[in-house]
Amino acid sequence: MFYKPYPKSIELAERMRIELYHRWLDALEAYYEGYINDHAELPDDEVGRPCTVKWLDGFGYPVLSVEYMGMLPHYDEKMKIKGKVRDMYQRAFWLAKSGIPIKHEFKQAHIYVIHYFPDRMVRDLDNRYTKFLIDNFRHAGFIPDDSWQHVSWTETGLLGNEAKVVLFVVDDKHLADFGAKHIDLLKKTIQ
Repeated sequence: MFYKPYPKSIELAERMRIELYHRWLDALEAYYEGYINDHAELPDDEVGRPCTVKWLDGFGYPVLSVEYMGMLPHYDEKMKIKGKVRDMYQRAFWLAKSGIPIKHEFKQAHIYVIHYFPDRMVRDLDNRYTKFLIDNFRHAGFIPDDSWQHVSWTETGLLGNEAKVVLFVVDDKHLADFGAKHIDLLKKTIQ
């Protein structure tokens, strides 16, 4: 028999997780205040951050990589936490992209969304909070907008050492090459 956990317990756990995430961001924003105010790139120090943003080299074309620690929160329309989740991921992204230049605007972008899971427990990938991660690219100017005319995406799950969500943005014309050179390699080495 399949047991579905009590929805209120899930909601309370997600609300606590979001609150802790926001407190973590408060502390990081205070710690890096000078860098943020000067729009300078954050130092490469040992401080744990919920999000990292960087340009990848070695492909011969622009590749933007964004990594968020942990899994996306459980999605349930009844929980009414959508605004808190959006704000959490926006704050994490804006902190991480401090000082990262917009080297390239992806006019026809393909976004690979890879969910890393620490175990083989069955999970759904169709989490609507992915929208907030993609919206960050639009707000920052990496893509003109997130309409079908400018963005396509692929979403997949992989087994990994830790839970995280990694996004790679490439021009659509490099979709096959990046998929073959990087994504397929990740699938072979991780699984």
